[in-house]
Amino acid sequence: MNWNNGLHKRSCDLADVNTCKVVLPDWKERLPVDYAGQVTTPVEFEYFEEPTAHAYKLIGNDEHGQCCYYRHRYSLMREVLDDDDNFYQEEAYWEEVRAWRLHGGEWLRCSIAAGNAGVCRDRRLEVQYTVTPTRPR
Repeated sequence: MNWNNGLHKRSCDLADVNTCKVVLPDWKERLPVDYAGQVTTPVEFEYFEEPTAHAYKLIGNDEHGQCCYYRHRYSLMREVLDDDDNFYQEEAYWEEVRAWRLHGGEWLRCSIAAGNAGVCRDRRLEVQYTVTPTRPR
């Protein structure tokens, strides 16, 4: 299915991930051990991708079709000139948000952002966990 000249949607479930034709990220990755028993397990995923914007969104649903996992990532690119005077694109900034629905209905949110601090320094990586009443959008 195509929407908006390039936004792709794919649905898949844990029983047959191959029908999704995309490698699903591990939904438990970055989930703190203390919260592992407090989250609802997704059984079906919807994957949305916008390649021209370097962005994707992954939504996991429980057995009742309710969203219980959310993840998005996007990148901002910049044009760079190499030593041979050729232009190419490199990632200047990226942000990723993951969220898990807790059994009480609140959401555990993990926000990760990284930006290029300059050619001579390392990238800055910020990871922040918060509990919020609603899921990210």
